[in-house]
Formats: sequence, structure tokens, C-alpha cells
Amino acid sequence: MNENCKDLQYYKFSAYGFLKNLRFFEPFFILFLLSRDFSYIQIGTLYAIREVAINIIEIPTGIFADVWGRKKTMLASFISYIIAFIILYRSQSYIILAVAMIFYAFGDACRTGTHKAMIFDYINSKGCGDRKSWYYGNTRAWSQRGSALSALFAGILVFWQGDYSSIFLYSIIPYVLDFILILSYPAYLDKSGDKNPGTKAVLKASLNALKNRFVLKKVVSVSLFSGYYKAVKDYLQPVLQSAALAMPLFIDKTEEQRSAVTIGLVYTVIYFLTSQASSRAGKIHNRFKNAAAILFYTLMIGVGAGVAGGILYYFNMPWLAAAAFLLIFLLQNIRKPIGIGFLGDSIEPQILATVLSVESQSQTLWTAFFAIIIGTAAQLINLPAALVICSAGLFIVGLFTRQN
Repeated sequence: MNENCKDLQYYKFSAYGFLKNLRFFEPFFILFLLSRDFSYIQIGTLYAIREVAINIIEIPTGIFADVWGRKKTMLASFISYIIAFIILYRSQSYIILAVAMIFYAFGDACRTGTHKAMIFDYINSKGCGDRKSWYYGNTRAWSQRGSALSALFAGILVFWQGDYSSIFLYSIIPYVLDFILILSYPAYLDKSGDKNPGTKAVLKASLNALKNRFVLKKVVSVSLFSGYYKAVKDYLQPVLQSAALAMPLFIDKTEEQRSAVTIGLVYTVIYFLTSQASSRAGKIHNRFKNAAAILFYTLMIGVGAGVAGGILYYFNMPWLAAAAFLLIFLLQNIRKPIGIGFLGDSIEPQILATVLSVESQSQTLWTAFFAIIIGTAAQLINLPAALVICSAGLFIVGLFTRQN
């Protein structure tokens, strides 16, 4: 990393990602839903509701960020997240949980492309524009370190309290701190450039960019695997629960407590490794140069990992299945910085938040698609078969999105 690029704002970007990923509920979210007696189909539809809501909200919030201010949009995001956490803590019914998912979706929609655009504007202004993958990968590594600490702390909380609900309340604390951190960002990051481009100008420039088939294909190639990852990653939780309950440990404790320690420790190791993967994404990009090839071949490896995970879980080898999930996690954290840098090089700075929101919107569509597939297949057949079917879908679509 160029030391000239590692100033105070670099550390603020890193701290933002670290705090944002202190989502203590994340390693236990599917287990939380299963403990509320929701079926796999209901879980799949809850994920789909969240992703479709993001899809509907994403473009307007991207335009709002480009025109009226990115900091305001980010602050609205954290308020919406906090409301979602409070509802999730108190909710029991499917309908109320769906409402919480919509608030969570609003938070995601306001945040995703907006913060990436702020990072890219900043590194361009610092003369570090040729290091997008490296810079974004290093700040993203701090996000993964936050996830590692979050998983460890969450495991301790669940073991101590014996249920999953309280972890939503604890998740509010880092989000309040992130809200304060965003307030401290310099004012010039609020918009791209000194002149407000206006809603009509942003819309016109965005539509022109998206009419470009080359740019649109890039968006899909970056977002496809991310959508698959978001849909399948949490199904590692029942795999780890099976492994934990098979061990003769804490047999006097509840099922939640027995699995909490194992899940917390495994997720801590996974996120530590993914932080290393993110921080090395720039080196991988520099070594192989061709970002399009990296994106395609890592997608194909991810297909193999998903199929292997399903087969291994079916044959009652949960630890080996968890290793296949680990590979999917690592691939996502190598791909993401490379893919975002790959996409950012094709977009004019004044519409960056809008087009990156389009990438996130594409990702949410793929997540909803794969979430419905895996939830329905898990309910009608079983979870191992669902993982194989979902991975086969990724393989088929991936062949059509390959970049030359």
C-alpha cells in the first residue's frame, strides 16, 4: 500500500467497515429464524423480501446520494438499521419480521454504492486512482476483522444468555458509533465535485452508461457471484450446528449454547482468513492483471465449492462441508475488491454512486433468485440438494456472463 494514501481518512474508512460488520446476529441469523419455527421456504422468502426491497429502493437512493449528499444518505442508512434491529429483537411473527427486513433493506440500499463512491472519489483526489483494488481491499479487510470479532463476541453472548434475541440489541452500539463517524467525514466527500450535477443530469449520464453493453456485462459479472454468496453463506450455520451437536461437549447446556461456542469460533477463524484474502486482492490483481479472467475462474471454483459442500453435508461430513463454505467466503473476498475496481474504472466519477448502486441492485436480484431456489429446494428435498441445485444455477448463468 502506498503510504501517501494511508492518511486519517483511510483509517476512518477502515473504522467504518470494522464497525459496520459488528453485526453480532449474523453468524446465528438462520438459526434464530429456525428457532422461531420458520420453514426453509419462509426463510428463503424473508431473504427475498429484503433483496427485492433493496432492489426497489437502491436506484433512488443512489441518485439522492449523488445529487443531495452522500453523508445524509449514509446517516439515514444507520437510522434504518437501528430500527430494524429493535424490531428483530422484539418480533415473533413472520409479518413483523418481513417489516424488519424492509427497514434493513432501506439501510443497505442507502449505504452500499454510496460509501464505495466516497472511497473512489477520495482515492482519485489523492492520486491513488490506479490502486482501487488495493485500497478497497485493505479497507475491506478491516470489515472482515470486524466480522471476526463480532462472531467471537456473539458466540460468547449466546452461550452466556442461552438465546439469540439479545444479539440484535448489542448490534445497535457499533451502528451508533458508525453514525457519529460518518458525521466526521470531510464535507467535500458529500458530493462528487464542487458542482451539484442535478437530478436530470445524473439520470441521463447513468442511463447512457447502462446502455453500454460492455459496462452492463461488467455489472453482471461482478454482481452474480456476490448474489450467490449472500444467498448461501448463512446456510453454513446449520452445518456447523450439526457438527457441534455431534461432539460430546457441554451436554448439560441447551442446544443453542452447545452450538454457540463452535459457531462463534469457526466464524472468527473464517473472517480472520477472509480479512487476509481481502488485503491480498490487490496483489492477486497485479500478478494476473486480467480482472475479467480472475472473476470468471474464481466463479467456477466457487461453483465447485458449492457442489462439494452440498455432497459432503449429505454424506454427514459437516466439517469438510464447512471447509467448502470457507472457500466460498475466501473467493468472495478476493473477488469483491477486484470486481469493484474493475467496474469503477469504467464509470465517470459524477455518476459513480448511481452506477455502483446499479451493481448492488443487480446483486440483490441474484440474491433473491438464489434465496428462493435454496429455500424451496431445502424444504421440498433437503439442504444438501439445495446447495447443489443453487450452485448448478450459478454455473449456467456464469457461462453467459463471461468477459473476453
